[in-house]
Amino acid sequence: MVGTAQQHDRRAAGRRLLSLFSAAAVTFAAGLTFVTGAAPAAADPVEQCTPTHGAVVAVDFGPFGGGVVRGCDTTPTTGYELLRDGGFTTEGTQHDGEGFICRIGTASFNSGTRYPTPLTEDCVLTPQATAYWSYWIASPGQSSWSYSPLGAMDRKPKAGDVDAWVFGGTDVGGSSGRPAFTPDDVRAGGGATPGPTPTPTDGPGVPVGKIDVPAAARWVSEQLHDGSHVVDEGSETPNYFLTTEAAYALAAAGGKSAALDKVVAGLASGATEYAYPAGPEEALDAPAAARLALVAA
Repeated sequence: MVGTAQQHDRRAAGRRLLSLFSAAAVTFAAGLTFVTGAAPAAADPVEQCTPTHGAVVAVDFGPFGGGVVRGCDTTPTTGYELLRDGGFTTEGTQHDGEGFICRIGTASFNSGTRYPTPLTEDCVLTPQATAYWSYWIASPGQSSWSYSPLGAMDRKPKAGDVDAWVFGGTDVGGSSGRPAFTPDDVRAGGGATPGPTPTPTDGPGVPVGKIDVPAAARWVSEQLHDGSHVVDEGSETPNYFLTTEAAYALAAAGGKSAALDKVVAGLASGATEYAYPAGPEEALDAPAAARLALVAA
């Protein structure tokens, strides 16, 4: 049973999170260290994934001199777990934690070095859209890739799905920067794993380093339900993780605005639910609290 002192501390923390502007919360976020995670679980052999059992993930290390490496998870729960249990290591950013995958490595390439290395990307803030790990998905029978509308921690892979991670540039809608290989090249029961691919380049109409910031902000705003939060397809329940992502994007695009204020207000109303998913008397979800504190900052 939770002690009286612990209950009091948790209630106090809940009140701070509800405000979203508590100095204590900001201090907590500033002092929070992002984790790189332990070594991944032993991956299931790729042969154990079939079109009706498990899911496959493929990571293209071509920009770093490697090839496309596949992994299998016979019981995936999220896209993030598929990547980790498929035999890959990851590292998030200091700004977003593991919620934004900044580096990926695998024991089968260059002794497990995670890329990009700190020499080219410090992974403090969200990387630029011209050089980051983009996330692509394909359902059974789908012959082309779709840019995932969800983050890896929110996506729930189904049997026969295949995910892909590609380093390079893409636009806001994911219409450029697709994998150089097809889903059939890497899916369960497919052909041999593709070899090294050339360094990806931005697609037509997306000059390197040129991002249409106003268009990006408009796109983000269009994803908001009632202008205040993001919901998963077919749901009315706020997806707080994606809503914080929207807040970060709007803040980066134009700073303080009426649209951002509405998103922040929506997060304030759901702060306790997000930070204490098991209930206000239970353990604090530290990554969620950190994300809320970053919105406040």
